[in-house]
Amino acid sequence: MRAAALLALLAIAGGCAPASRGAVSPESNSPELAHAHLAFSPPSSIARLDVEATATALGGATALEARPAPGDSPLAPCSLAGVAIIASGVNNFWSGLVRAEPSLPPPGTNILGKFDRALRDRKIPRDDPAQTAEILARLYIWHLWAINAWANTFVARSTQQSCLDFVLSNPTVVERELTRILGDPTTLVFDHHAAVDYYSPTVPRDAVEGWLSDFGSTGFLTRASSSTGNPLAPCSVLRTLRMASGVNALWISILEGCDAGQAMQSAARVFGARMVAASAFTERYLDGSTQRECVDEVFRPGLIRLRLLKEGKVLGGPE
Repeated sequence: MRAAALLALLAIAGGCAPASRGAVSPESNSPELAHAHLAFSPPSSIARLDVEATATALGGATALEARPAPGDSPLAPCSLAGVAIIASGVNNFWSGLVRAEPSLPPPGTNILGKFDRALRDRKIPRDDPAQTAEILARLYIWHLWAINAWANTFVARSTQQSCLDFVLSNPTVVERELTRILGDPTTLVFDHHAAVDYYSPTVPRDAVEGWLSDFGSTGFLTRASSSTGNPLAPCSVLRTLRMASGVNALWISILEGCDAGQAMQSAARVFGARMVAASAFTERYLDGSTQRECVDEVFRPGLIRLRLLKEGKVLGGPE
């Protein structure tokens, strides 16, 4: 339990810093800042991951001395550190939604300012599903600016060895390393590293604006979950949240003593297998759902499972 509490606390502390500074967000009109981030998107990139081949190709002890580089594997230690940090931050974001205690930006921002009146009580209104869906999408973007910067800062200041030690350590080591690397929010790194982009890709602002404009479309909430053209649609966001929950649970189990093995390849196989299994399970879970159902599921996890049980469908769980 200590690991879970630690990651939640650090997700709050780390996640707020860059967002509060206004960096890496459409709040600036500077061309180099005109972008946003997603997480665990597109889902097909994880579903296609050949875990065994990728883990086997990682190399030996010499590779652990290197710093992260553009051609690094999606299962290299710093890629795993990046995905662990992303999963922790996104999972904490979801927990706040479920508790009806969302972390919201201050009034007057470009990303959520149009909903300032609706959010005046610092709660997300649920009476208009279309409005709720758009607020959810915009809040997801706002949090990912922070989470992505947090992950990039850690990776930029690490070697593959220190990333491996971090991922396969314990709560005490995690707390020490995050404090050492992320302790000063004024020195965050906003460069984009491949190790982070594998699981939190950068997308241009005009693409985000196009996806957001889709929320007023006729029949938007009745679209099937299989409609994946808009990564900010409710079912796409729910995919991200479920993936983050699965990876975060794995990392907590490792930090609390379920040994994943100390070899680089062992860690890659454990994380890779869990991500592929979680992706496959999420697709089975969402199959047949509408965007409206996904909105409700975000705030009340388990509603889709209840419907599936009533329909006699047995899902099991991710392996």
